[in-house]
Amino acid sequence: MNRGVRAAFEKADELEGPARAGFLRELAAGEPALHAEVLALLEASEAAGGFLECLRPNERSGERVGPFTVLGELGRGGFCLVQRARQHTPVQREVALKRLSSAAGGPAVVARFEAERQTLAGLSHPHIARFFEAGIDSLGQPWLAMELVEGLPVTTYVKTHGLARDEVIRLFLTICQAITHAHRKGIIHRDLKPSNLLVDAAGHAWVIDFGIAKVLEPLVPETAELTLAGQMIGTPLYMAPERFEGVSDTRADVYALGILLGELLTGRLLRQAETFWKLGPQAWARHLRETPVTAPRLGGDLDAILLKSIQSEPALRYGSVQEFADDLMAYLENAPVRARPPSLFYYSGKFVRRHRLLFGAATLALAGLITGLVFALQSAADARIGRAQAEASRDRATGVTEALSLLISSSNPEVSAGKPLPTMAEALDRFSVDLPRIVKHRPLVEQDVRLVLGEAWLGQGLLEKSEAEFRTVMELEKITGSRKGEALQSLAIVAVRGNKPAEAARILALPEAGSATGAVNTMLNLCMASYVSRHNGDLRAARQQIEAAFQISKRENLEVLQPDCAVKPWRSLVWLEQDENHLPEAEAAAKKMVSLAELGGPATGAFLAEARGILAGVVLAQRQDPEALKMLEESWRAFAHQYGEGHSFTLGFRLLLATHLRSAGQLEPALAHARFCLDAAEALPQSDPERVSHLLQARGLLGLRD
Repeated sequence: MNRGVRAAFEKADELEGPARAGFLRELAAGEPALHAEVLALLEASEAAGGFLECLRPNERSGERVGPFTVLGELGRGGFCLVQRARQHTPVQREVALKRLSSAAGGPAVVARFEAERQTLAGLSHPHIARFFEAGIDSLGQPWLAMELVEGLPVTTYVKTHGLARDEVIRLFLTICQAITHAHRKGIIHRDLKPSNLLVDAAGHAWVIDFGIAKVLEPLVPETAELTLAGQMIGTPLYMAPERFEGVSDTRADVYALGILLGELLTGRLLRQAETFWKLGPQAWARHLRETPVTAPRLGGDLDAILLKSIQSEPALRYGSVQEFADDLMAYLENAPVRARPPSLFYYSGKFVRRHRLLFGAATLALAGLITGLVFALQSAADARIGRAQAEASRDRATGVTEALSLLISSSNPEVSAGKPLPTMAEALDRFSVDLPRIVKHRPLVEQDVRLVLGEAWLGQGLLEKSEAEFRTVMELEKITGSRKGEALQSLAIVAVRGNKPAEAARILALPEAGSATGAVNTMLNLCMASYVSRHNGDLRAARQQIEAAFQISKRENLEVLQPDCAVKPWRSLVWLEQDENHLPEAEAAAKKMVSLAELGGPATGAFLAEARGILAGVVLAQRQDPEALKMLEESWRAFAHQYGEGHSFTLGFRLLLATHLRSAGQLEPALAHARFCLDAAEALPQSDPERVSHLLQARGLLGLRD
């Protein structure tokens, strides 16, 4: 054991009763990992009849053990002693000499030590301490010599060196490489914790101590499942729930590594240490299974990766440490991770982040959407159908890639020859013109592309063009026999955005509208249904629909995995609470909206601006608040930047700002905003669903009559 663990153990061992309990409580609060090791040592000491007190006195400097001369002690733990020793022949080197103590004479202990020697002999990896040789000392006790590793526990190293997040993950990946090597050799470590994962002065990570490893295909069959009677094998806070039931496979190491990575990234254990010591092993195992861990809020992908690695059910974790490592590498490279549910928007966002410097800003989002479509088509084909059909899907998707290439070229400053870059709407128009040629005789691909285009037009607030794309998808359904449910759901969204509750209700009542598969689609339909219920004055039904949407969100863990989707029922709740004049409750829901929108990252700028604007409006409806007024102004400016000053969305926020500026006594800027909005609203297309509302509101602020 290292000096810190030994000092803490010796202090705890000297204390009794309330004094020891108080010391352990303080240790748990300040250093939970150290507390776990000390308590394990205390329990081991008691179970072994105080063996730590009867280590033989002649285990000291100068003793000869085989070809080695003992130089001093490195640490003690379990039934073993680890010493620094020097080898003189046939090579000169210092080694770590691991020996059984004189008190550890039981056959089970000796057999486990022999199993460790066999385990180490089968491993050869640059991040695992090498095994050199083994033997029996003068008292008949076994020993083994291994590579001497001098370093800090990985948690201490990360803390003292102030590593950035990506640096921590890259260091952690080297540990994953070592454990993957062990797993491929049929060996599970089963005691992965900071003190067994060292980092030397050069920043090189080492995995040590395979003393309680389990051999999947035993080199020594009779020792593969050896345990010490009455003792818990492992460090409880890093142990997967099934370990407490005597079950372990490679996914138990995945769990331990997940807990460790969470500790490295957050500075704390993702499971509360004091809870274990209150409950005891068996109740703790039930607690792990019944109590989901709270996401550490590191960001959507990283939270999803961590949560997948430490799922209480082994089947829900990564199947291997390599899969865990692959997702972490994908995170570092801004590539999609398997811990997140696949979606067009998720894949597109990843593409945008990886290639943000290659394309013009005006078409960046659309480029990501279309490329996301290609990825989604290919991954879906691989997952759901055979290889031949998957190749056919890739061939069809080639047409989309061709259109994307044209779109990117038109938006690349390097090939624009000094011409102004197109706006998003212009880029969409150009793409729409080329689309029939690109997808000719490819109705399935055309449906996919038009669904994405419809979403893009919807994002621009051009509802007529969006609706036209979705209706074309409906027509193509007569040929393909698919995508009708998604098209109907999209048309319902257009109706909601266009403030047409009757049309939304008609669409949602169609049986096919519920055929869009997936929990997220069901949740979205419930949110739209609540909008219709609110418009019809049935607030009770609206609340029931919103509660059902929340249940889906909770069951699917969407607040962590897809926060951009999880925000929707919270937005519906804000409107409902406002309808019922429950403004404090509306404010609480709006704050939750903002916190979820913030998890979406840079790609959700307008989405976050909307959430913050809604929150500011709810706050200002209750009280004068300069910070809320500032937040509302920032939301208006964000919308102006995203959509343009004359866009209907932007005008809505600007008029809300003007209303609250006037209430705050800032008449001159309020009137200036209102005049601008009046002129801009008059220039909007007659078909714009918000045009009349904007005109009436602007006229009212200016004191004009109809």
